[in-house]
Amino acid sequence: NVSSAQKVLQEIRTQTPPEMFDLSKIVCGTYVDARLMILRGVNGSALFFTRSNSRADS
Repeated sequence: NVSSAQKVLQEIRTQTPPEMFDLSKIVCGTYVDARLMILRGVNGSALFFTRSNSRADS
């Protein structure tokens, strides 16, 4: 459903710091473990990415 996808993308853009959409403003990326990565922006904001294994979750 296109409308649902648009709503999800808008919500992501609302909650994500703007500098995270500009790679020149990313200071560093750190892997905490095999599933967690943290990206840090120039103003101190951080974005956490987690990876899940869909086979293990089901």
